[in-house]
Amino acid sequence: MEAEAVVSIPRNSHGTMILAVRTNHGLYLACDSRLTNPASDAAQKIFRCGSHAFIAISGTVIHRSSLPQPDGSELNGTLDLMKLLDRVSSKYFGDNSDLIEYLAGNVHGPHWTFWQQYIMPEPQAFLSAQLPFDTTVFTISGIATVNGMALVFQIRFPFLASGQLDKPIVQYFDHEITGWGKTVEADGIDYTLAHRSGVLAFISAMFTRSADRHPDAVGGPTDIGFLDGDGARWIIRKDLD
Repeated sequence: MEAEAVVSIPRNSHGTMILAVRTNHGLYLACDSRLTNPASDAAQKIFRCGSHAFIAISGTVIHRSSLPQPDGSELNGTLDLMKLLDRVSSKYFGDNSDLIEYLAGNVHGPHWTFWQQYIMPEPQAFLSAQLPFDTTVFTISGIATVNGMALVFQIRFPFLASGQLDKPIVQYFDHEITGWGKTVEADGIDYTLAHRSGVLAFISAMFTRSADRHPDAVGGPTDIGFLDGDGARWIIRKDLD
């Protein structure tokens, strides 16, 4: 009997909740910190990128793979996308005119290398783990200002039916409120987006509702980044130490 490749991808990896709120005084990006399988409330999934952007990750945040070798040994690989995003974000010093291309390229490159080495030799091991089947491995959602214009965007990292990693796909949003991951409806939640206290109350109520409905997937401290004409700054950020 031949040894089988093993690809470990958290089944609850899409459980995170990300919320972008667009107001007349600035943009907010909020994300919970629960990383499931194993459960932990210490994951960092939102990052300040340069001086005028915040990004957050939803979907698979850690890839682990084990491939049998002809000599009976195993080739083990891990790609921690949280660490990758932290590194990529901390090295960006541009004016955001090339931010989307920078993020897509610098995340896709290491991801492609890992994929070719650990996924494509045995793609069926990866594909069989995608239940329910989803053709997106992970997404990067973000807020940024470019030439004074506020942007809410998403970079999706999909794969093909063959298992091969595809090119990143970029989408822009102009909604007042945009959510990704385990989002919930705002029905019954009274809120105003005219001032910061109202926005923060709304964000808190949305994350509380989502955590109540998806306690195994959403929860932990909620980090919130804020962006206006003066730049990007944290409103709430958990102590990473």
